[in-house]
Amino acid sequence: MATPALLFAGRYTNCGLAQQRWCLLRSAAMHLVAETRPQVVVTRELGKNAKLIKELGNQGISCLELPLIEHKEGPDLKKLASTLCDNTFDWIVITSPEAGLVFLDAWK
Repeated sequence: MATPALLFAGRYTNCGLAQQRWCLLRSAAMHLVAETRPQVVVTRELGKNAKLIKELGNQGISCLELPLIEHKEGPDLKKLASTLCDNTFDWIVITSPEAGLVFLDAWK
């Protein structure tokens, strides 16, 4: 039997949550390897995963919800609006729904 592969979808910040939950993640991963269906660990903030988990479940993919991300204001957030107004850009890349909300709020 082939060794099942695990896919960890998500990212984490340096807020300490990832470090606090690393042992839990490893334990959960060991449990998931024993399953026969494909597995995904969903790492977005708690309460923001239901739609993705439902869609994956519809495809026969079981999920573990393990929040590893916590969004916080960065120290330079107050400068964002003036930076957007005072400069021109060829590209602005928005990497997540949360980043989009921050951008739109500063753009106003």
